[in-house]
Order: sequence, then C-alpha cells, then structure tokens
Amino acid sequence: MSIDFSRPNLFRAILYFLLLYAVFRVRDWFFIQPVLPDEDGMMPLARWMTFSMAKHPVWREIYQFLISVITAFSLTRILSRNMIYLERTFVPALIFPLVSLGYFTSTLTPVTVTAAFLLVFAIGSMINSHKREESPTSFLNAAVALGMMPLLYPPSVVFLFLLGVGFIIFRQNWRNILIALIGYAFPLLICSYVLWGLGDDFSSTLFRIIDLLGTSTHDSLLTLIQPWDYVLAGIYLILTVLAVSSFFHGQTQLRRRALQGFTLLVWTLITALGMLVFPSRDPDMLPMLAVPLSAILPGCFNRKSGWLPNLLYLLTIWSVLFYNLYHYLIFA
Repeated sequence: MSIDFSRPNLFRAILYFLLLYAVFRVRDWFFIQPVLPDEDGMMPLARWMTFSMAKHPVWREIYQFLISVITAFSLTRILSRNMIYLERTFVPALIFPLVSLGYFTSTLTPVTVTAAFLLVFAIGSMINSHKREESPTSFLNAAVALGMMPLLYPPSVVFLFLLGVGFIIFRQNWRNILIALIGYAFPLLICSYVLWGLGDDFSSTLFRIIDLLGTSTHDSLLTLIQPWDYVLAGIYLILTVLAVSSFFHGQTQLRRRALQGFTLLVWTLITALGMLVFPSRDPDMLPMLAVPLSAILPGCFNRKSGWLPNLLYLLTIWSVLFYNLYHYLIFA
C-alpha cells in the first residue's frame, strides 16, 4: 500500500514536526552566531523578552519550541473545527515551521513567533463570530490580540486592516465594531500607562511604533535575498494560486463558514504582505507570514489523492531542506 505523504495522521505530523524543528535548530546552533539586536530598535516588551531570554538560553529554547508547537497545532485545530477543508488535515502544522523557521531565525524569533500565535488566536476568534452578530466577545478578543502584536513587532500594525476585513466578512454591527476598536487600542493604552508611571511620556509608545516603522534595520530583508530565494518565492506563489483555485472550484457547494474562514485567510496573507511596504521590514516577519501560508497551502494537497499532491508536498519540504543545505553546509 502506497504512503500518502500529503495526508499525515496526528502521530506522523508530530514526528515530522519534531524532525523539521530539530533540523532547523541544529542548523542554528552550528552555523549561526546569535547576535542581540540594537535595544533602540525594539519595542520595550520585545526588548524585555529578548534580553531576558538571552540570559537564560535553555528557557529560551523551551519557550520557542512550546510557542511554535502551540501556534502550529492551534492553527490546525481552527481549520478542522471550522471545517475549512473537507478532510481533516495536519499539513498546516508542518508548513508553519518550514516558513517560520526554515529560512531565517534570530534572537528575536521567540518574540515574532509569539506575535504569530496572537495572529492565529485572532483569526480563530473572528471565525468564531459566525452567526454571533449580537455578541461582541469574539471580535473583542481578536482585536485585543491584534492590538498586542505591534507592541512586539511594529510592522504588524498592518493587521488592523484585517480587523476591518473581518467586520465586513462576518457582518458585524456598529456596536461590535466600536467595542473591537476600543479593544484594539487597549494594549497600547496599558503599555503607555505603565511607561508613564515609570517616568516616560504617555505618548512615547505610539511615537516609538511610528519611528520604528520608518527605520531600516541593519539586516534589511531585501539585502538578504539571494537568487534561490526567488525560486522559493515562486514555488510558494504557484502553490498559493493552486490552493485558492482548488478551494473555490473543488467543491460543488461551499459551506458559508468555510467560505468566510478561507476568505479571511486569503486576506490575512494579503495583509501580511503589507508589512513589506515599511522600511523596517526584515526576515523576522516570516512567522507571521507563515500563518496564512500554512492555512492556505494544504488546499493543494488534500483536494485530490495521487502522485501530484505528494509531489507538490515533497517539493515544498525538500526545497526548504535544500535551501538549508545550500546556505549552511556548502557555503558555510
């Protein structure tokens, strides 16, 4: 009996996740020299997390592993619980480490993976608002999570647009919209109040986010792009187009919740790409980009069975492994 690689069960998904995670972490231990970022180029919360973990590398490894596992499998659970796909799939839990950790990691990675977890939580909360127009709880939770993200990684402020998209997709009333917008501003207000109590200006947090959005980092994303990166970007672009096309044309009758959820995921990907417009863009944005890609790409693999989905799935994995071999073994 042939093995369908694109349809792993839970045991194989966990095993493959551990293997991929181990490959990427061993790569970092042997070929990447950890460098702490400039304190002036970070938000206070991100600075505290990064430098605290730098003093306790073992706890840093434990935290990064746990938050990666929780984020990957939480996204998988959201897709299954809301029946985004006809078949239950664990592929999102494997694509997430490929994109978030397979190409680039830094001492800021635990912070940005935490931001990715907040994004997953927000997506799940918005989808939960299906047929709950009169209850503001789901969108309030999503808004608070999205509002926390810029306090960790300023370019993630673009996901405020995603909240507006959610208002339209899930047909929220003005009362829920107002409550959600207040919830989005709540983390910023709390952070500003705490820093004000410590002697800083109340508006310093907001202006710091604005300043950091326009500040180019020393490891700008565009300066790190190599020719092979364009090949990988092309692979993901083709897979994304195939996945979206397969979703909307692979079913005779789309369920409303599945349609709304998948539409939200497509807009999440578009919004995540909006982080590229800021001068502060850098490879640390990959965990947040990995969230919508991990949710959308399984559409290429689980609609049909046979050699083609297996080939596309293995191509995705082996392209990342070859990328690591190319960069960290041959030219190390």
